[in-house]
Amino acid sequence: MASPIEARPDGLAAPNWELASATNGRTGVNAREVYGFVGWCSSAVVTVLWFLWAITPDSWLVAVGVAYYPAKYWAIALPCQLCVSVVLFYWMYDGLNRAFVLSPSHGAQISDAFANVGEPDKPSERSIPSLVDLDMRHVCRVLYGKQQSDK
Repeated sequence: MASPIEARPDGLAAPNWELASATNGRTGVNAREVYGFVGWCSSAVVTVLWFLWAITPDSWLVAVGVAYYPAKYWAIALPCQLCVSVVLFYWMYDGLNRAFVLSPSHGAQISDAFANVGEPDKPSERSIPSLVDLDMRHVCRVLYGKQQSDK
């Protein structure tokens, strides 16, 4: 198999784009890349037109022949409303998550009816131990040692 890096005549390495960009045996540009590039270009054009409309005086727009356009109020109001909507969305998302999640001290946060609690077996030297949920008392015993209440 050929290397994705080929040597150039001047001694520097140049990538072999046919090998480096091959996807499932195909080369070239796929539709997702084209749509992404067109979306990027169109959003740049709309942004430039938005700023031109926002800073151009009304008298110039009328002189050019543009008779119907939104009020300049929306040049500030729409981006502000969009920013507030995004902040409100994240705030509500966080609030709903906090409302429907159990408190950290609730017992169901530690274990539930589907838990496979058991003592981990002593695996032999080259085996994989069985998959079990560890009991909190066992975890605390391993992490912190024997406590006074364990005696």
